[in-house]
Amino acid sequence: MLEEFYFVPDLILWCENVLMAHLYSFCIACMSKIFKSFRAKFTLWHFLVVLIFAFMVLVLAFYFASFHEGLSKENGDWGTFGDFFGGTLNPILTFISIVILVKTIRLQIEEQDRSAEFQKSSEENFQKQLTLQQEEYSRSVRAQEAAEQSLQLQIKTQKEQQIEKTFFSLLELHNQTLHAVFPADEALSPIKSLRANLEKKTSTPSQYVVKLVRDKNDIFGHYFRLLYQLLKFIAINCSDGAVSEQFKISEIEMAPVTTKEKSYANIVRSFLSYDVTQILALNCLCFDESDSFLKYMRLVERYEFLEHMPFYDGVVPDVILFRMSYYYDKKAFGCSHFLSSVVQSHRYLNSLADEKSFFEYQKNKRAHQ
Repeated sequence: MLEEFYFVPDLILWCENVLMAHLYSFCIACMSKIFKSFRAKFTLWHFLVVLIFAFMVLVLAFYFASFHEGLSKENGDWGTFGDFFGGTLNPILTFISIVILVKTIRLQIEEQDRSAEFQKSSEENFQKQLTLQQEEYSRSVRAQEAAEQSLQLQIKTQKEQQIEKTFFSLLELHNQTLHAVFPADEALSPIKSLRANLEKKTSTPSQYVVKLVRDKNDIFGHYFRLLYQLLKFIAINCSDGAVSEQFKISEIEMAPVTTKEKSYANIVRSFLSYDVTQILALNCLCFDESDSFLKYMRLVERYEFLEHMPFYDGVVPDVILFRMSYYYDKKAFGCSHFLSSVVQSHRYLNSLADEKSFFEYQKNKRAHQ
């Protein structure tokens, strides 16, 4: 009865062989599919995982191919299987672990290198950015300074244009007043009557002569006041701040005369005739610090208004003019050749001596009052 089933062991062996063959084919197919799916992004890690899995499958395949008696129920058989499995895979796994460790170390070193390069690159970028910001700030500062300078220059130009416009407006008004007070027609000019009165005062001290001229305020006063305001405008606005709005006498005397200031004053002086200049010299003459015309006199001295004033053939007799020169500072006459020729002639030394004596007398008299 039992002999009828003698073929059963062979059937079991055949099934095991067929099963192992299919298992091997399945593993190969799986590995092929995995390789194809990850081929585009296949890395060392993928390779190691596939390799481990392949070794495990091969070990199992070899084992079951050699020992195909089925599953044992003995502990010793399972221990032998474990020793075989572990002894076969442990060296491989150890080698793979070493490879992984080396790779990990290399990756860490590469990561550190990349971190160092990134930090260095970051520092360089930061320095470049900082340099660019500093350059941008410098350009911004320079642009701001240039804008401020341009604005200051524009303001200065506008101020100069305004000063020039005001000056020529005052100059036009000055010329109109000058022609109105001192007309070209001698018959209508007050100079003729003034000359007659002054010729009677040639032996009179200068103080009385000045009073005679100032008493003609209703005739000359308007023009001389306008001329004073014009010279004051020039001193304050064209002296580069040397003469302030307070218009102190010390500033008029000590402040240097700028080129523009002198140029404007010369323009005004060029419109004055000889007769007008002589009358102006007497009108502004002061004998002490309390005289209200003292600032006017200092302006005449500052701008050398008497430089082209002759001492002969004018409305004022030469004797009076020579005595008057004693009170003016020499700079009022500039480089006048008229004054130098009069001084060299010695014609009026006695008259000048009398003038000095009278001046000292009046000075001592005021001191004792």
